[in-house]
Amino acid sequence: MRRPNFFIVGAPKCGTTAMNHYLGQHPEIFMCPKKETHHFVVDLPGHLDPRFETRSDYLGLFADARHESVVGEASVFYLYSRSAARLIREFEPKAKILAMFRNPVDWVASYHSQLLYNADENINSLEEALHAQNDRGLGLRLPPRLKTPHVLLYDDVCRFAEQLVRYLEAFGGDHVEVVLFDDLRDSPALTYRRVLEFLEVHPEFCPRMDVVNPRKEFLSTSFGRLVSKPPEYLRRAVRSVLPWSVASRIRDLLLRLNRRTKPLAPIDAGMRRALVNRYREQVESLANLIERDLSVWLDVT
Repeated sequence: MRRPNFFIVGAPKCGTTAMNHYLGQHPEIFMCPKKETHHFVVDLPGHLDPRFETRSDYLGLFADARHESVVGEASVFYLYSRSAARLIREFEPKAKILAMFRNPVDWVASYHSQLLYNADENINSLEEALHAQNDRGLGLRLPPRLKTPHVLLYDDVCRFAEQLVRYLEAFGGDHVEVVLFDDLRDSPALTYRRVLEFLEVHPEFCPRMDVVNPRKEFLSTSFGRLVSKPPEYLRRAVRSVLPWSVASRIRDLLLRLNRRTKPLAPIDAGMRRALVNRYREQVESLANLIERDLSVWLDVT
């Protein structure tokens, strides 16, 4: 049975879904059909998909891999997890790691929007959600039925530099590649080729670079939250009459019918200034670590 030797470790809302999709088209790369197994996340309650908790179930996801030299998977909270880097290293010491980052100012707005769509967030105002972090760290003001309260600690989730250090220390610089969202957006073909060269596969392959994972919002917020996070009595009732696979397809259909894609509204000037000041240290730390000028991320205009 094939074992993964390549991991896209995050961060969320930094282009990982698109990169996973593009890499999966390459004939020398097999990407896990299930994104976000979080098999190596043992320190963040609620993230590990119970269907793939055992090692044998996890490896079963790669049963269709054959001749491909790269066998990979993507789970965006591997980066935030304090245990995942060590556990992946123990599992596959020669694994290659892809970490993807984004300007924290734009990232936090996009991430907040995604949490609202996932029904993991119930504070519509980004400013208020940031103010609520201390309370939420104490278990207060949490959305109902949220199993992963740490996702609401925005400032912790975007400590990109210290998260990257864990992988550099575990695997060494030669086995860790960093991609910025800006590069994937502005120069997708060149960025993709650089990743192929890092993975040591044929670099001339050109995938279909469709738009992947655009921003979504509910047409009906209350109905969307009910479908996304149903109360336990409703969950039990559905489980008693429908197989999990059928219930999951119905859930996905209802979510598709209740959503639309819509670009995120621009951050107003005052909020952008506040966010730049809030995340200035994070930007400077990451810039020093990857030896790249990220001063444009601190531009408030």
